[in-house]
Amino acid sequence: MRVGEAVGVAVVVGLAALGVVLLFAGEPSVAGAARQERVENEREAALLAALEAEFGSWATPQVPADLPLAEPDLARGARVWLSQCLQCHGATGDANTPTAAMHKPRPRDLRHGIVKYKSTERGYPPLREDLERSVRLGITGTGMSSFRGLPEPDLQAVLDWTTYVMLRGQTWMRAKDALAASPDTAPEAVLAAELDTVRGLWSDLQRKVVAVPQRPTPDAAAVERGGHLFRGRAACATCHSDDGSGLPDGAVALPDAWGWDVEPRDLRGGWRGSRDAADLFRRVRVGIDGTPMPGVGDTLTDDEAWDVVTFLETLAE
Repeated sequence: MRVGEAVGVAVVVGLAALGVVLLFAGEPSVAGAARQERVENEREAALLAALEAEFGSWATPQVPADLPLAEPDLARGARVWLSQCLQCHGATGDANTPTAAMHKPRPRDLRHGIVKYKSTERGYPPLREDLERSVRLGITGTGMSSFRGLPEPDLQAVLDWTTYVMLRGQTWMRAKDALAASPDTAPEAVLAAELDTVRGLWSDLQRKVVAVPQRPTPDAAAVERGGHLFRGRAACATCHSDDGSGLPDGAVALPDAWGWDVEPRDLRGGWRGSRDAADLFRRVRVGIDGTPMPGVGDTLTDDEAWDVVTFLETLAE
């Protein structure tokens, strides 16, 4: 066996052993692996107590009222997370693991309630269908592989747990920031207010889906028009260069919502996530959440946005 192969086997065996230890040590749930949310003072400790009054502990999770998780199978979802998701996304969804550090782009820190590839407006959480597609099919161009081989009950349960992690994490992260900004407000009141905000963000998400109008004929004329828009009024070339090759000379990478510097994609090799034309239209229209990638907004008509999509498709051929 060559050295490289031996190292690879050792890593796989080590990760598998870690999963076994976490699954069978201590609580028969995610509690054996989860690090409690970190607190630095008495006010944050009181805030954590308020969070656990709503969401339970990691050992005994519960879903607050009026959040989009009907009859979730959290126990099963936590077990699947530990065996399939822990290595990259961490026990609490923070993606702060040795494996995560080896990936570029890094696995998603789900505690902010943000994902990149979704069908909803910028600033809103994903639909369950968006999460399911990412889990079932994986995300092209990233370390997020397909889990279509999971038994269907396991896949649905891990979607329940992922949603729980996002809801709990988003409430905690928002509340910590609000607590620091409101030193005279009781931690319990801060938590309640931020939980209400999270409820609002996650409610009735179907109304936040970005509409995709009928596509005009994607012909050679559309490619030409799209190229002019890409380099002109849509301002795509500002970040992606005139030929779509990525960061122009003299430009700098910009930070994303998680604090990591990201470079604009070299579009000649395609793009991450779904290659579906409707999804690409949504990215052109509203941008990619959590990243510096803006949408064209009302700068382009629907037909013009479709022309940009058609041009992008030719770059990736």
